[in-house]
Amino acid sequence: MRLAVFRPVLRIHGEGDEAVLKPDATEQRPLDDYHRHEVLDRKAIFADQFETHVASHPVIEFDPALRAQATEIADRLAELYQSIGRIADHLNA
Repeated sequence: MRLAVFRPVLRIHGEGDEAVLKPDATEQRPLDDYHRHEVLDRKAIFADQFETHVASHPVIEFDPALRAQATEIADRLAELYQSIGRIADHLNA
């Protein structure tokens, strides 16, 4: 189920024996700068929730291994934010 989130929505095209599944055309809209802004916002919200409710939890803070994993996740989220910020030139190409 987790992987399905990253797959396109499929619609049935045709009828009977001719019916086939194809990606939904409404899902294939061109990207623009708003999309980049939107994903930056969502990433920021996600990172804030992770840091507030998971990384700073007493169980995580108590265990050095868990704390190291949480720090790595927070670092990777920061890297993702920076990478998203750099794609502006590619969106309208």
